[in-house]
Amino acid sequence: MTTTRNYLLINLGADSLADALLELAGYSDEAAELVNRLVATTDEKVDRFKDRIADLQHLEHFYDWRRAATFSRELEGLLRDVADSVQDSRTGVELMIVTDRPNRAIP
Repeated sequence: MTTTRNYLLINLGADSLADALLELAGYSDEAAELVNRLVATTDEKVDRFKDRIADLQHLEHFYDWRRAATFSRELEGLLRDVADSVQDSRTGVELMIVTDRPNRAIP
């Protein structure tokens, strides 16, 4: 089934898929974030990752079970950004340091 759907979507063409994604992004914050992630440059992905890690460090609210799935998808997106962005060891080490900083505050 997935192969068939994949084939059908490929046959729609890039223009139709882009229009559909943008329409969906107008209804869903998660879809809008996916579109932003798809069109972002490597540097933009790295910057967004750093900003979001800094935001998480100052997080003052609890994610209850209703928001856990959304938060999980957001973290998955950040990890995809890292995977797409790390093209050299310097960037990888830099991002590793950024993610380790919040842990230093935990006793």
